[in-house]
Amino acid sequence: MKPLFLALLTLALGVVLGLVFLNEPGYVLIGYGQWSVETSLSLLLFALLLGFIVLYALLRLLAGGAADPPAAAGLARPAPGPAGPPFAQPGAAGPVRGRLAAGRETAGRACG
Repeated sequence: MKPLFLALLTLALGVVLGLVFLNEPGYVLIGYGQWSVETSLSLLLFALLLGFIVLYALLRLLAGGAADPPAAAGLARPAPGPAGPPFAQPGAAGPVRGRLAAGRETAGRACG
C-alpha cells in the first residue's frame, strides 16, 4: 500500500511541476570565470535529481548494501545442528508465561 501511495504522490507532484514549468519555465545562469551556462530550471532540477539518484546508488553499491543478504530476504535456512543449550529448550520460559512450577521443573532437569 505504501509503494502505491508514494507512486501516486510522485505522479501528482510531477503533474503539478509540469504545469508550473509550462507557464513559467524560468532559467538558471551559472557563471564561473570565463565560463557561463544557461539552462531551464526544469532541466536543472531533473539533472540534480538524476545526480542524487546515481550518487545514492553508487554509495549503496560501494557500502555493500545494494542487495539484501539472503537472511534478510528470507531465503537462508538455519544450519542443522543441536537444539541449543538447555536453557533454550521449550519450557524454560515457563516462569515468564506464569507457569512457575513447569519452569522450575525444566530448570531442575537442565541443571541436574
